[in-house]
Amino acid sequence: MELYKNGKNFEDVVKAHDIENIVVAEIGVNRGRTINKYSDYVKERNGKIYAVDWFLGQIQLNAGELAYKNPGAWKTGCAEKELEGFLEENAETFYSQFYNNLQNKDIITILQGKSVDMAENIPDKSLDVCFIDATHDYLGVMADIEAYLPKVKNGGTLCFDDYDLPFAHRRDFREDELKTDCVYSPRMHHPGVIKAVNDSFTQEQIMAEGRICYIKIYHE
Repeated sequence: MELYKNGKNFEDVVKAHDIENIVVAEIGVNRGRTINKYSDYVKERNGKIYAVDWFLGQIQLNAGELAYKNPGAWKTGCAEKELEGFLEENAETFYSQFYNNLQNKDIITILQGKSVDMAENIPDKSLDVCFIDATHDYLGVMADIEAYLPKVKNGGTLCFDDYDLPFAHRRDFREDELKTDCVYSPRMHHPGVIKAVNDSFTQEQIMAEGRICYIKIYHE
């Protein structure tokens, strides 16, 4: 796919689309660093952006922060009730950090909530580019694919972060690896993302560069 040659970041993929009125969705925006890298480009083309996030942070990362406050919690994976309380306590902080960092607010629609629930706010076959970078466990990524694939236009592009080369061809992930955000041996990679993408698309469809992969979508 020559269009994205050397496109190792999502902003490169967006900027490869020289489309007037371009429509982009970023699923999992965190604090807005990535969206700020391409929002000028979208605005110049009279486009718009959907920013989707629950603004509670990443569970595994938050579990690490919670463990720092409560030694021993990391070994037990943190009590689910305690972790939920930690997330709720920090929800306003996460959203404020994102909103205060955000540039070009006038072209951005913020959809706050679980990614699969927020998909209903985006019309089918309306997105030129969709970037999925929310939950990283296998079932969560599969649910996001099911929710957002219909939102991409014919000929549009669906992108994923953390499709880590050279681990992308692994087929021997353990069940516990697929339930977590990432694993650290032999170095950090994301089994849930890799397997979900590989189970949903053929290797001929998947174009990968670094940690980013992208698929041109053609609906039947």
